[in-house]
Amino acid sequence: MGKLHNLSIEKNDIVEIRKSHFATLHELKYLYLRWNRIHWIEKDSFQNLTNLEVLFLSRNYITCLPDNIFNGTPFLQQLDLASNKIQEFQDGLFDNLSKLLVLNLASNKIQEVQDGLFNNVPELKVLNMTGNAVTHLPKKIFSDSKQLMYLGLDGNHLQELPNGLLRNLNGLAQLKVSHNQLQYLQSNTFDGMNNLLYLFVSFNNISKLPCDLFARVELTSTLDLSYNRLTSLPNGLFNSYKKIHRLNTLLLHRNQIEHLARNVFRGLPRLMSLCLVHNNIKVLGDDAFAGISGKIYLFGNKLSIMSTTPFRNRDITEIHLYGNNIVFFNNTALRGLSSNTKVFIDCQEVQKLENPAVAITCVTPQFVPVLRVDKKLDVIMGQEGFACKPTQLENEIFCWPCPRGTFSNGDNECVPCPPGGYYQDELGITNKQEICKTCSKGTFVRNEGGTSIGDCRVCPDGTNKMIHAGYRACFCLDKYARKERFGPCYLCLEKGVNCSRRDYESIKPGFYWSWDFEGANLTNYRNFVKNLAIENRFIDFNASYDGEIPRPFACARRESCKNTVGDVDVQCATGYTGWLCSKCSTRYYSVMNYCLPCPEKEWLFIEVALILCFCVVVSAGLFRFYQLDKRGKKSERSLIDIFISRGKIALGFYQVVGEFFTSLHDVSWATTMKFIGDVISLIELNILRLFIRPQCFYEKLQINPKIEFVIGMTFIASVITGSFGIYQVLKLFRKYKTKYTDASKSFEKNTKDLKSKLLSCSIITLFVTYPPVCTVVFQLYPRACESFCLDRVGNTCKVLLRSDYDIECQDLNVYHIFAYAATAGYVLAYPAVLLILLNRRFRFCLLKSAKIPQVSSNENVENDRQILADGTTRDGSNAVWVNFLCENYKPQYWYWEIVELTRKVTQTVLITLLGWENKLTVLITIGISVTFLTLHARYMPMKSVFEQRLQVMFSLVAILFNVLIAAMDVPEEYGGAFSVVIITLNAVVIVIIGAEVAYGLFVRLTHIRINELAQRFSHHICRYLEERPRSGTDSKE
Repeated sequence: MGKLHNLSIEKNDIVEIRKSHFATLHELKYLYLRWNRIHWIEKDSFQNLTNLEVLFLSRNYITCLPDNIFNGTPFLQQLDLASNKIQEFQDGLFDNLSKLLVLNLASNKIQEVQDGLFNNVPELKVLNMTGNAVTHLPKKIFSDSKQLMYLGLDGNHLQELPNGLLRNLNGLAQLKVSHNQLQYLQSNTFDGMNNLLYLFVSFNNISKLPCDLFARVELTSTLDLSYNRLTSLPNGLFNSYKKIHRLNTLLLHRNQIEHLARNVFRGLPRLMSLCLVHNNIKVLGDDAFAGISGKIYLFGNKLSIMSTTPFRNRDITEIHLYGNNIVFFNNTALRGLSSNTKVFIDCQEVQKLENPAVAITCVTPQFVPVLRVDKKLDVIMGQEGFACKPTQLENEIFCWPCPRGTFSNGDNECVPCPPGGYYQDELGITNKQEICKTCSKGTFVRNEGGTSIGDCRVCPDGTNKMIHAGYRACFCLDKYARKERFGPCYLCLEKGVNCSRRDYESIKPGFYWSWDFEGANLTNYRNFVKNLAIENRFIDFNASYDGEIPRPFACARRESCKNTVGDVDVQCATGYTGWLCSKCSTRYYSVMNYCLPCPEKEWLFIEVALILCFCVVVSAGLFRFYQLDKRGKKSERSLIDIFISRGKIALGFYQVVGEFFTSLHDVSWATTMKFIGDVISLIELNILRLFIRPQCFYEKLQINPKIEFVIGMTFIASVITGSFGIYQVLKLFRKYKTKYTDASKSFEKNTKDLKSKLLSCSIITLFVTYPPVCTVVFQLYPRACESFCLDRVGNTCKVLLRSDYDIECQDLNVYHIFAYAATAGYVLAYPAVLLILLNRRFRFCLLKSAKIPQVSSNENVENDRQILADGTTRDGSNAVWVNFLCENYKPQYWYWEIVELTRKVTQTVLITLLGWENKLTVLITIGISVTFLTLHARYMPMKSVFEQRLQVMFSLVAILFNVLIAAMDVPEEYGGAFSVVIITLNAVVIVIIGAEVAYGLFVRLTHIRINELAQRFSHHICRYLEERPRSGTDSKE
């Protein structure tokens, strides 16, 4: 490594330089550290690089340099510190660089330069300080830089050039002070410069020039004073006390010059190109262009009357006068020109010339002139509204002002004005200016490159014509959207889309749409929306979307589809996925249509253990109560009976409103009802989230409606066949056992007990699981499918199962048949069988009660009720299941549980097939609930007053829930009729309940009053009877 001469570590991620990094590279000459992330350099890091000649540290993040950092590099010739973040330099930083030739400090953040910073750099030839923030330069900053040939000070904040600043720079060939804030130049600013080839003072604020500014300097090639505020040029400006100026190109365009005096350009005999375009020149003095040769560009001024003789010079080759709106040409205006001189004027002005002696060229607004300039001006010309290309000569280039409808991008390219509300009717516009003019409000240019205000036309239908068009065919009105940036806007009619001031359709929160159909392309629409969001000239003006936009659908839960404003694709909330965001993602489980994250496996096992322990404790408690009840009095109602009776009421309530709890999240609560909905949801969610779903144990364990149907039917068949099989096996076993013993009577009794127990287990199991099994059957009906037309025409539709939108109904034909078969074989058959069995049991009990000796009619009735209420006392067969079904009802209402079962299955089929979002479901459910409540209030079928009230309370709660849903959004076409029905039903409920309460109070009060009157009457009779014999004795006496 010690013999290494060239080391390049560019485009890496180096962040700091330490002293030890280059300590052994004594022979190193070239070190390149550009394009890194260096922000810190240790002191003396280059101390041992004694032979270093080139050091490149540009394109880093250096903010400051240590003192004497370059003391160990005495032979350094080129130092590049450009494009860093340096703000200032330490005194004497470059004192030891006596051999330095090139110093590049461009594009930093230098604000102040210390006096004497370059005093000890005598050989410096190139100093570039372009693109900093320097506001002031010390007067003697360049006093020792006598060898300087290039000085770049452009792009700073200089407001003046101090007197004598450039005095000792006799060899300076190129000086750039453009893009500063210079307001004036002193007469001796450029004194002593005998070889100044290029002087650039453009893009400043200079309004006036001293008449002897260039008297003591020799201008050799190019002078650029464009883009200032000059209003005139003083006479003698270009007179020289020394040699004659050899200026080739003079750029004075984009100033505010109004008048050119006589002989103002005398002293420039070699001038080949004079650019005065886009000033405010109104008057040309006689012989204004005397003494010059070459081409004169005067287009884009305000010349209207040509009455003088300004061009009396046979050396002039071209004159460009178009774009001035000249109304009068004097016959002497073009006098003195050579016959070979070409004059370019507007075509409509040609007829105003009478017998011209020169070649007249008629030009249209599309004409663009060409300038031949020094090759070194390519960057400058590109910055000043021109585009250039090489010529056959090595040191020359052709440049032309950017034509109408375009502007210069500053990089030798002419860029068309963007389509929309923009055009450009001038030549040579640069990106430093207002690049394009704006159309009037409500108008736009369809294609890029508008050349006049006449290209602006009225914006299409559906757009806001009261504001500027921007980079489109005007913005759309509110609730309007478009499919083409420069096309019309259409009214958004679909519910669920957002078209508010965005010019495109996006999906609202709580809604879902699918791009998965022919004719729709989400990628193309995203690109179109992305293009609409661009509000600058870098747009794809051909951006449009020619496909279809899908139809939006309301999500089951609004919160599941969280789509943010401006989304064109559905964004499901965390944990949700699938159609309408109705499914739970992996590692989430569903509770009341909420998707909750699965807990850790340890908590899952703990939960299972706790549930099992709870079941064991409850079972042990119930068994213990059963043992105590067997020892107690048979006439009293057992705790087991009370538990089962009230448990059935609670189970029935849950089964009736269980679907309602799930549907609470499908309802869009009105503003006034939102608090109630949130409270109900919070309560039920916090309770039911305790029951973890099986998919949390095994991710692939996903149970869909088809699997649920198979499980349900298998379960029913297993209960029935299992009970029958167990009965037959145990019957054979006991028969075999009694074959060798004399226990025929015992065998018959045990067989009857076994049959009773198995039948009871089967009936109770089927009873408890009846509503959920009915649900898995009903949800596979064809009517349980829902059709979704993805497009807005209705050509592409898909039919999905409402209970699981991942299943398409076209694949369920076999399941539909099995569902119908299950309906006939179980849904209808099970209640019918129960009704038959209960009817036979009731008739059997009546027959037995008829054989009991009748003491009295009242005693017979009480005896009959006792038999039905406690069938186990007279006959052990079917006692358990009969007790389960009928124990809590009065004897004459033995069938009431079948009524309850019918009510459950009716509501289940309605909710499953139609869903809670269907108002017919709500209407019929309210009707059923009101009817059932009416029957309960009228007949009071339950024995226990408490249980009767409990049942009535649950019915009222169910009605309240239904009414809450009914109070939500109702379609306008059904709003009146539906409201009448709801009000009528509520009135009926209030009247029934009020009547029952009034009747009870009346009976109670009447009973109390009659008892009170009877007591008073009997009291008077008794007193009368007691007093009567006494009065009779007295009369006899």
